[in-house]
Amino acid sequence: MIHVCFGFIDGSGKYSKFAGASICSVFENTKSKVTIHLIHDSTLTESNREKFIELAENYRQQIQFYNLEKLKPEKLQWIREQLPWTLTSVFTIGTLYRLFIPELLSTEIDRAIYI
Repeated sequence: MIHVCFGFIDGSGKYSKFAGASICSVFENTKSKVTIHLIHDSTLTESNREKFIELAENYRQQIQFYNLEKLKPEKLQWIREQLPWTLTSVFTIGTLYRLFIPELLSTEIDRAIYI
């Protein structure tokens, strides 16, 4: 099993289509079983979440969602307070979501690819 992680915010609702294109490419170009781990906040809409699920099902692959606002609210708040530039910079707070990978993924997973 290959584990691939994506971390992002989707404030405008448009970034999900780019993540979806990357996920589709992973599925199309990988012969192994893949689990996608989407690390997000509440900006991921239910509609886009359903599209990700449908995409994974169409390729008979797996997808898991990690809403940091529900799973790690205190750490997310700390980042917002201590690193305020993440709220207005080209590099959004979503770029820091990769730091949560070791805490979110099962300890049985020894490797993951971050995209």
